[in-house]
Amino acid sequence: MERNKLPRTETSSSKKKMLVPIGGSRANILYACQFTEVDEVKFLLTNSIVEKLGEKLIQRLILNVTRITGQGKTISIDKIEGPEKGVSECRKSIVNWVEKNPDFSPDYIFATGSTLLIQTTLAYNFPKSKMLGLRNHEIVDLESGKLVHEIQPLDIDEYLLVHGIEISEKRKLMFNGVELFVPKIHSYSMNGTVARITWTYTGKNNRKRKKIAQSIGSAIGDMISKIGVGGVKFRVFGFSPFIENSCDSRIVSCTPIYEDFKEMGFPRDIQLRVPTKDIIHQNEERAIVNLNGLLGEVALNQGIELTDGLHVSTTDKVSEDGRLILLTSEGKVE
Repeated sequence: MERNKLPRTETSSSKKKMLVPIGGSRANILYACQFTEVDEVKFLLTNSIVEKLGEKLIQRLILNVTRITGQGKTISIDKIEGPEKGVSECRKSIVNWVEKNPDFSPDYIFATGSTLLIQTTLAYNFPKSKMLGLRNHEIVDLESGKLVHEIQPLDIDEYLLVHGIEISEKRKLMFNGVELFVPKIHSYSMNGTVARITWTYTGKNNRKRKKIAQSIGSAIGDMISKIGVGGVKFRVFGFSPFIENSCDSRIVSCTPIYEDFKEMGFPRDIQLRVPTKDIIHQNEERAIVNLNGLLGEVALNQGIELTDGLHVSTTDKVSEDGRLILLTSEGKVE
């Protein structure tokens, strides 16, 4: 980059500052907020993200981050053009932003989550700033590789909040302060560094199943349009074939696999008693049962009685339509 850099204004303040460029994911906001060595955090958002969210939701984002971090840090947001505008426009936008803010000189730049173009341009304009990055569960100095701070596992509610999502005690879903017209969720949890929200349905009413699938698909589409793909994963089980028509199967998991059953408390080789009320369907050959919102399938031996429920053991096999294969206890109900 050929240009003369303007001198940065050095202040005598002992307050430490950190600059955090934000890309498609907002998780690095939470990682940056865990870094206790700074008093001021400035988030640098691309205009494409700002346009997608709108000023009202940007202000809500600041409010939510303040709620998470408490009142100890000064939180602010500035905007630049992102790489989607082209290399030249992005670099020029960053340079203009630096020149318009001569009094801001960060002690740290949290590089994780931003593109290499943004990282290198910021590093060039702030040569005295330490570049920090995330490696596994540690924040490290990218130049020396030394540990700077050990991060804690992300709190699921904080993670969702920074994406504008809140879940009430009754498991109702709110997005950017508005309750969504969808049924209560089955569960939500962190899956590694990404949040996962799950709905399930085990009823027989196809008309109801279709209506619910459409409402969930619409809600997911609205959220993804604001938070982007990848920030939150969605599982919508028991709504086939309607859910596939309501949302993108690349974004939404529609058919459970063994790991889903295992997570929800049904690992291989455990003994279960399925009460009669959870036997959804049966004929002479098999029974379909409710497993806490998911479905299991068991082959029935001749003469087995289901009046008092069914004793089964789990396997690690799942049918093509997402039912956990179960085995009866020697073909008898004990």
